[in-house]
Amino acid sequence: MTFIETWWEKENLNIDSGKLLIEDSDTVDHVVEELQGINKEYLEADVGANCFEIISMLEMQGFHFVETAIELKGNLSEIHIPRAGNRFVECVSYIQSTEEELSVIEELIASGEMFQTDKISLNPLFGKKKAGIRYRKWTESLLAQGARCFSIKYRESLIGFEICTCKNGQAELFLGGRFPNTGVGAGMMTATASYDFWRRQEIQCIITRVSSNNLPVLKLHEMFGMRVNNLRYILVNDQELKGRLQKEDL
Repeated sequence: MTFIETWWEKENLNIDSGKLLIEDSDTVDHVVEELQGINKEYLEADVGANCFEIISMLEMQGFHFVETAIELKGNLSEIHIPRAGNRFVECVSYIQSTEEELSVIEELIASGEMFQTDKISLNPLFGKKKAGIRYRKWTESLLAQGARCFSIKYRESLIGFEICTCKNGQAELFLGGRFPNTGVGAGMMTATASYDFWRRQEIQCIITRVSSNNLPVLKLHEMFGMRVNNLRYILVNDQELKGRLQKEDL
């Protein structure tokens, strides 16, 4: 088991938090022992898919399940444009964002309207506005570390974005999606633009991650040849945070 001090969440969400990375090789006794030395008001556990006894123990310790983090992978030979996306290939574009477009994208992210199935957005202790600010700061961090932001357009209209890296023959899609109020079919348009671009690059595979809270997006990626590569169960213990916030409201 590895414990990570998530210091950045102090700035993002004003919480004292940490994260546990628990693997299939960990034992219940070891995790219980390690937990005794950790005191955080918000603690996230990222647990391997086969750690059922550990998950049961965590629930007894006050943790509750929030999502399954699903990693998807597609080898380039398996990526294809489905029939539903073929009609959009000629009218969508996927081009690195200008500074002006990036400002629009960051503003929409910060609004909290884009990622409403996120575990932070769904948690009543935080809500979508705080989640949006957190996502914007993550966006800034990714770009500072060398990731690129691509604008996705339908004809001349900006309908979505994607933030990604490309290293050692692997494209990793970290964050993206269609903008709110872009109409029926916009999800298929943004996915078509992305996969049509990456299948023409000199790479071997594409990796991205989705939440079990957003099954329509999972099904969308699978239509393009992506397959589940790994599962992680995410649980949180926010009892101390809830108690602090209740006291502050008195």
